[in-house]
Amino acid sequence: MRVILASQSPRRKMLLSRLGRMLSFGFEVIAPAIVEETKAKRAQAHTRILARKKASAVYAHLYTHESALADHSKSQKQEKNKPTQNAPYLIIGADTVVSLKNEILEKPQSPEDAYKMICRLSGRKHEVVSSVCLLFPPHTKPLMVSDSADVVFKKLSKDTVHRYCEWDDWKDYAGGYNIDSLGACLIERIEGHVATVMGLPIHKLYDLLLRSFSQ
Repeated sequence: MRVILASQSPRRKMLLSRLGRMLSFGFEVIAPAIVEETKAKRAQAHTRILARKKASAVYAHLYTHESALADHSKSQKQEKNKPTQNAPYLIIGADTVVSLKNEILEKPQSPEDAYKMICRLSGRKHEVVSSVCLLFPPHTKPLMVSDSADVVFKKLSKDTVHRYCEWDDWKDYAGGYNIDSLGACLIERIEGHVATVMGLPIHKLYDLLLRSFSQ
């Protein structure tokens, strides 16, 4: 089976690599081409929609590409641009957001944006929500799982936040901090699974993969 991670996140790649060693599978990474926006107001709904969109985008890319290759070689045995019914793929999409008092905080777009975001988190508890979607052709219904963890920030001085934002540690991370780098210095405690904060709740993904591999 060809396992695909629909994410370029280094943290998700690292966590899935560890899970792969435990369950004896390898995987490859294909970045999904989507706009990461939804109309959902709640963090869990937002992440579940995006996790599914990411997996679906890679699904469409793979089968469109395969159909084009089959057409070129004149050996295509099915209608063009439609997926085969027995394609050996398992596609994993994931999304993570930070929620502060039910307000979704996503990835800051600039150091100034990161500074404002981290100042809001300073000395407060916020929620990190991660969702995972598994697409496993020929099954049309995706498998979904979500998990949340509470993160409490230290009371940070403006100088500390400013110094942190001078580095690139905030880039491409929900809430503007990277828990497995300098962002760990901002945190007082975590109430929940660290893997959820890192973007891939492997304690729940493990069960989904066991179900998928048994099918």
